[in-house]
Amino acid sequence: MELRAIALKLVSGAECDTLLKIANQTINAQKNVIRSMQTTIDDQEVRFLDVTHLADQYNAQKEAAEAEVKTTKRKLVWTKIGWAATGVVLTITTVLALLH
Repeated sequence: MELRAIALKLVSGAECDTLLKIANQTINAQKNVIRSMQTTIDDQEVRFLDVTHLADQYNAQKEAAEAEVKTTKRKLVWTKIGWAATGVVLTITTVLALLH
């Protein structure tokens, strides 16, 4: 009877070892899945940072272009005013020259 109990304990111990090995394999497989998912997350974060950087560059370029357009429009207005003033001065000068 004692030998039978010992044999049952050995069989039970072997089953426990098998179950432990299966559990360890499952844990290792899950660790691999987690590592793979973390790599995917890291890659997506890098892509997000790249996209964010590109968006920031685009916005900076857009703001610079808008400022340049504003400056150019202002210069155009002053150039038109300058030409109009020059036209008025030349017209007055011509009229005065003709009257004398």
